[in-house]
Amino acid sequence: MIRKAGAIDPYANFITRDLMLPSVLSLLVPSLIITVSASAVNNWPMTMLGLLSIEQASALSGLSADVASSLIFSNIIGNNLSPTSFPLAR
Repeated sequence: MIRKAGAIDPYANFITRDLMLPSVLSLLVPSLIITVSASAVNNWPMTMLGLLSIEQASALSGLSADVASSLIFSNIIGNNLSPTSFPLAR
């Protein structure tokens, strides 16, 4: 259902494009994008959306297991930082 709505594609494209940055930035930029998005949506839905986006980015660009697991940790860290970093009125 989320795939049909097209919510995964923008995040997967961001992740795929951000992987071309230097090593540290390629993990920090997706985490920052997830952090800002999670503060607007919510932590749990954004965690799932981030994981599905990482899965699609892995399928599109053939990421190694190390890079995919680093992106998963980046997703989790970004979602945990969102309530404290960017408090938005809900």
